[in-house]
Amino acid sequence: MGRMIKRAGILPILLLVTSFLSAQTPCRGVKIADGYSDFNDDPLAQLSATYFSGDWQKLQHDSIALLKELQFYPENKLDFQKDYFSVVFVYRDPENKNSVLRYLVHGSEIQPYESRLPGIKAGNRKKFYEIFLTLDDKNVLVSTYTSVKEKNPLEAQIPKFLKQFDPKQIGPLIEPALPAKRVYAVLSRIDLPYARANVAIEDIVQGPEKAKATSRLFNRPLTRFSFGLVSSIMAGSSTSDTRVSIQSGKIAEDPLTGHMPMGILNIHPFPYDADTDDASWKERVRLFVGGIFAPEFGFSGGAGLQLVRGFTLNAGVGVLLIDTLAAGESIGSAPVNRDHPFDYGTATVFFVGVGYNF
Repeated sequence: MGRMIKRAGILPILLLVTSFLSAQTPCRGVKIADGYSDFNDDPLAQLSATYFSGDWQKLQHDSIALLKELQFYPENKLDFQKDYFSVVFVYRDPENKNSVLRYLVHGSEIQPYESRLPGIKAGNRKKFYEIFLTLDDKNVLVSTYTSVKEKNPLEAQIPKFLKQFDPKQIGPLIEPALPAKRVYAVLSRIDLPYARANVAIEDIVQGPEKAKATSRLFNRPLTRFSFGLVSSIMAGSSTSDTRVSIQSGKIAEDPLTGHMPMGILNIHPFPYDADTDDASWKERVRLFVGGIFAPEFGFSGGAGLQLVRGFTLNAGVGVLLIDTLAAGESIGSAPVNRDHPFDYGTATVFFVGVGYNF
C-alpha cells in the first residue's frame, strides 16, 4: 500500500517533467545558399552604428538595401514583403570585445526592436530565414532555436548581374583585385515547429571572430478574432407581428424598447499584432456577430470602432425571437388558451452601444 502511494505521488511529477521537456523543440537552420557582395566601406560597422542609434526605419532600409546587393549561389530571390529575415553578424562592443548582433528585417510593418514573428512554422507560405553576414569567410555561425509551445489565447530587387559560380571556387583560377570590404553571407531557412511559441536562440560564431550570444524570439500568429460584451440601446425596430405579453391577466402589446446586452465575437478583416504598445487601425476596425440576452433572445451583427484599447463603439442590427398573438387570441382580452396563448415571431432591431473587449 505504501509503495502504491509513493508511486501515485511520483507519477504526476514525472508527467509534469515529461510534458515540460516535450514542449521544448530544438531546430537548426537548413543552409540553402552562399552569397557575397563588395563594398567600399564596412557595411556591418555602419549597420551596427545605426542599430544602436535608435533609428529603426533607417536600419530596416539600409539592411534591405545591403541584402539586395548580395549575389547568392544557387540563385535565391529574397522576398522582403512575404518572408521574414533574421540578420546576424559580429560587432565590437564598447569594451572592444566580439559580440553577436541579431535583429529582424521585413519589408512592411514591424515593431521597432521587437523580435516578433507572425506565427510562422514549417510548411507555411511565409518563410523565416537567417542571414549570417561576415567579412571573413572563415567565420561560421551555429545557431540553435529552441521553441517552447504556447497556448492559443484565441504574424525584391534582383541584382543586375548574378555570378554563376561561387567566388571561392573560381579563386584559384582568377585572382581579382578585391575592394576594401567583401561581405560574405550564408542564407539558411529556419523551420520552426510551432506557429505559437517562445523561441530561445543560442548563437555561436566559430572562426577568427569568436563570439557567443543568446536572444529570444516570439512567434505568435496575428490576432483575427476576440470576444467581447456590448451594452446597447435600441434605435429602432420592425416586427413581423405585434409583440405581446400578459399584463394583469390580459394580453397586451409589449413594444421593444430600452437596453439590449449581448455577447459578441469580434472579427478583424485585417489581422493585427495584439502585443504592440499602441493600437493600429487594423485593431480598431472590426466586424462582429453575437447573441442577444435581453429583452428577448436573438442574434446580432454589425461593425465596431475601437475608441481606446478595450472599449469600442458598436452599431448593428439584431433579430429577436418574440411572443406574438396565437390564433384565436386578441389584445385586451384574457387568454383563450391559457397553456399556449402565444406563437413565435421575429423582430428586427437596430442598435448602438459600447463594447468591452477581452
